[in-house]
Amino acid sequence: MYQASPEAYKLREIIEESKEPVLVMGIGVHGSGKSTILEQAAWLGGPNQSAINVEAIRERFVRFRVGSHLAEYVDREVRRRVQNDLISHGVALIDSANIEGLRRTVDVARYRKIGAATIGAIVMDAPHDAARQMSGKQVTSLETEHFWQMQDSLQEQLPSHGEGFDWIMTVKPGEPITVSRV
Repeated sequence: MYQASPEAYKLREIIEESKEPVLVMGIGVHGSGKSTILEQAAWLGGPNQSAINVEAIRERFVRFRVGSHLAEYVDREVRRRVQNDLISHGVALIDSANIEGLRRTVDVARYRKIGAATIGAIVMDAPHDAARQMSGKQVTSLETEHFWQMQDSLQEQLPSHGEGFDWIMTVKPGEPITVSRV
Protein backbone atom coordinates (compact mmCIF):
# COMPACT_ATOMS: atom_id res chain seq x y z
CA MET A 1 0.00 0.00 0.00
CA TYR A 2 1.23 3.49 -0.89
CA GLN A 3 2.04 5.71 2.09
CA ALA A 4 1.91 9.48 1.67
CA SER A 5 3.81 11.94 3.84
CA PRO A 6 2.15 14.01 6.60
CA GLU A 7 2.80 17.09 4.42
CA ALA A 8 0.83 15.56 1.54
CA TYR A 9 -2.08 14.72 3.86
CA LYS A 10 -2.04 18.28 5.22
CA LEU A 11 -1.99 19.72 1.70
CA ARG A 12 -4.89 17.48 0.69
CA GLU A 13 -6.83 18.60 3.80
CA ILE A 14 -6.31 22.27 2.86
CA ILE A 15 -7.41 21.56 -0.72
CA GLU A 16 -10.58 19.82 0.50
CA GLU A 17 -11.41 22.79 2.76
CA SER A 18 -10.92 25.29 -0.09
CA LYS A 19 -13.55 26.56 -2.50
CA GLU A 20 -13.20 24.76 -5.85
CA PRO A 21 -11.65 25.02 -8.33
CA VAL A 22 -8.33 25.09 -6.47
CA LEU A 23 -4.89 25.88 -7.89
CA VAL A 24 -1.78 24.99 -5.86
CA MET A 25 1.74 26.08 -6.82
CA GLY A 26 4.74 24.19 -5.45
CA ILE A 27 7.74 26.44 -4.85
CA GLY A 28 11.23 25.67 -3.58
CA VAL A 29 14.78 24.89 -4.66
CA HIS A 30 15.59 21.68 -6.52
CA GLY A 31 15.52 18.72 -4.15
CA SER A 32 13.45 20.42 -1.47
CA GLY A 33 10.61 17.85 -1.77
CA LYS A 34 7.94 19.87 -3.60
CA SER A 35 7.51 17.34 -6.42
CA THR A 36 7.13 14.47 -3.97
CA ILE A 37 4.49 16.24 -1.88
CA LEU A 38 2.53 17.44 -4.93
CA GLU A 39 2.59 13.96 -6.50
CA GLN A 40 1.47 12.37 -3.22
CA ALA A 41 -1.32 14.95 -2.81
CA ALA A 42 -2.44 14.22 -6.38
CA TRP A 43 -2.43 10.48 -5.60
CA LEU A 44 -4.54 11.10 -2.50
CA GLY A 45 -7.00 13.05 -4.68
CA GLY A 46 -7.78 10.11 -6.92
CA PRO A 47 -6.57 8.25 -9.99
CA ASN A 48 -7.19 11.08 -12.47
CA GLN A 49 -5.25 13.79 -10.65
CA SER A 50 -1.61 14.58 -11.33
CA ALA A 51 0.85 17.38 -10.75
CA ILE A 52 1.67 19.55 -13.78
CA ASN A 53 5.44 19.33 -14.04
CA VAL A 54 6.59 22.57 -15.68
CA GLU A 55 10.16 21.32 -16.08
CA ALA A 56 8.97 18.22 -17.99
CA ILE A 57 6.87 20.42 -20.29
CA ARG A 58 9.87 22.69 -20.86
CA GLU A 59 12.10 19.70 -21.65
CA ARG A 60 9.55 18.40 -24.17
CA PHE A 61 9.61 21.71 -26.06
CA VAL A 62 13.42 21.85 -25.90
CA ARG A 63 13.48 18.47 -27.69
CA PHE A 64 11.23 19.96 -30.39
CA ARG A 65 13.76 22.80 -30.75
CA VAL A 66 11.26 25.64 -30.51
CA GLY A 67 14.11 28.07 -29.93
CA SER A 68 13.34 31.64 -28.97
CA HIS A 69 9.64 30.89 -28.45
CA LEU A 70 10.29 28.36 -25.66
CA ALA A 71 8.82 30.43 -22.80
CA GLU A 72 5.70 31.23 -24.83
CA TYR A 73 5.08 27.56 -25.69
CA VAL A 74 5.67 26.45 -22.10
CA ASP A 75 3.33 29.14 -20.71
CA ARG A 76 0.61 28.25 -23.20
CA GLU A 77 0.84 24.52 -22.40
CA VAL A 78 0.86 25.12 -18.62
CA ARG A 79 -2.22 27.38 -18.91
CA ARG A 80 -3.97 24.75 -21.04
CA ARG A 81 -3.19 21.97 -18.54
CA VAL A 82 -4.21 24.13 -15.55
CA GLN A 83 -7.52 25.06 -17.18
CA ASN A 84 -8.18 21.42 -18.11
CA ASP A 85 -7.41 20.18 -14.59
CA LEU A 86 -9.54 22.91 -12.97
CA ILE A 87 -12.51 21.99 -15.19
CA SER A 88 -12.06 18.21 -15.08
CA HIS A 89 -11.00 17.65 -11.47
CA GLY A 90 -11.56 20.92 -9.62
CA VAL A 91 -7.87 20.92 -8.64
CA ALA A 92 -4.66 21.86 -10.49
CA LEU A 93 -1.24 21.28 -8.92
CA ILE A 94 1.71 23.09 -10.53
CA ASP A 95 5.19 21.74 -9.84
CA SER A 96 7.37 24.56 -11.08
CA ALA A 97 11.10 25.04 -11.23
CA ASN A 98 12.56 27.85 -9.20
CA ILE A 99 12.82 30.61 -11.83
CA GLU A 100 9.51 29.57 -13.40
CA GLY A 101 7.89 29.70 -9.96
CA LEU A 102 9.12 33.24 -9.38
CA ARG A 103 7.57 34.43 -12.65
CA ARG A 104 4.32 32.56 -12.02
CA THR A 105 3.81 34.09 -8.56
CA VAL A 106 3.43 37.44 -10.28
CA ASP A 107 0.69 36.01 -12.54
CA VAL A 108 -1.84 34.92 -9.90
CA ALA A 109 -4.51 37.11 -11.54
CA ARG A 110 -4.09 35.15 -14.78
CA TYR A 111 -5.08 31.93 -13.00
CA ARG A 112 -8.14 33.59 -11.48
CA LYS A 113 -9.22 34.56 -15.01
CA ILE A 114 -9.05 30.96 -16.22
CA GLY A 115 -11.20 29.68 -13.38
CA ALA A 116 -9.30 29.22 -10.11
CA ALA A 117 -11.55 30.21 -7.20
CA THR A 118 -8.86 29.46 -4.61
CA ILE A 119 -5.11 29.83 -5.14
CA GLY A 120 -2.58 28.46 -2.69
CA ALA A 121 1.13 27.76 -2.55
CA ILE A 122 3.23 25.14 -0.85
CA VAL A 123 6.64 26.62 -0.05
CA MET A 124 9.43 24.16 0.66
CA ASP A 125 11.80 26.06 2.90
CA ALA A 126 14.60 23.47 2.86
CA PRO A 127 18.06 24.71 3.80
CA HIS A 128 20.56 24.96 0.96
CA ASP A 129 22.60 21.93 2.15
CA ALA A 130 19.56 19.73 2.81
CA ALA A 131 18.18 20.36 -0.68
CA ARG A 132 21.56 19.52 -2.20
CA GLN A 133 21.66 16.22 -0.28
CA MET A 134 18.06 15.28 -1.21
CA SER A 135 18.43 16.01 -4.92
CA GLY A 136 22.01 14.99 -5.46
CA LYS A 137 22.26 18.16 -7.58
CA GLN A 138 24.28 21.27 -7.03
CA VAL A 139 21.96 23.93 -5.62
CA THR A 140 23.41 27.27 -6.62
CA SER A 141 23.38 30.49 -4.66
CA LEU A 142 21.36 31.98 -7.55
CA GLU A 143 18.64 29.36 -6.96
CA THR A 144 18.64 30.17 -3.26
CA GLU A 145 18.38 33.90 -4.05
CA HIS A 146 15.44 33.23 -6.41
CA PHE A 147 13.78 31.18 -3.67
CA TRP A 148 13.95 34.07 -1.21
CA GLN A 149 12.60 36.45 -3.88
CA MET A 150 9.67 34.07 -4.37
CA GLN A 151 9.10 33.88 -0.63
CA ASP A 152 8.96 37.68 -0.42
CA SER A 153 6.62 37.84 -3.43
CA LEU A 154 4.28 35.28 -1.84
CA GLN A 155 4.13 37.14 1.45
CA GLU A 156 3.39 40.41 -0.35
CA GLN A 157 0.53 38.83 -2.32
CA LEU A 158 -1.09 36.93 0.54
CA PRO A 159 -3.15 39.78 2.02
CA SER A 160 -4.71 40.78 -1.31
CA HIS A 161 -7.48 38.20 -1.67
CA GLY A 162 -8.80 38.15 -5.21
CA GLU A 163 -5.47 39.19 -6.67
CA GLY A 164 -3.10 37.26 -4.44
CA PHE A 165 -2.89 33.91 -2.71
CA ASP A 166 -5.64 32.65 -0.43
CA TRP A 167 -3.24 30.53 1.61
CA ILE A 168 0.42 29.55 1.83
CA MET A 169 1.57 26.28 3.40
CA THR A 170 5.22 26.43 4.50
CA VAL A 171 7.23 23.26 5.11
CA LYS A 172 10.53 23.50 6.98
CA PRO A 173 12.38 20.27 7.83
CA GLY A 174 12.06 19.41 11.52
CA GLU A 175 9.41 22.09 12.20
CA PRO A 176 5.61 22.00 12.30
CA ILE A 177 3.82 22.83 9.04
CA THR A 178 2.51 26.39 9.02
CA VAL A 179 -0.45 27.67 7.01
CA SER A 180 -1.05 31.39 6.47
CA ARG A 181 -4.54 32.30 5.28
CA VAL A 182 -6.23 35.50 4.19
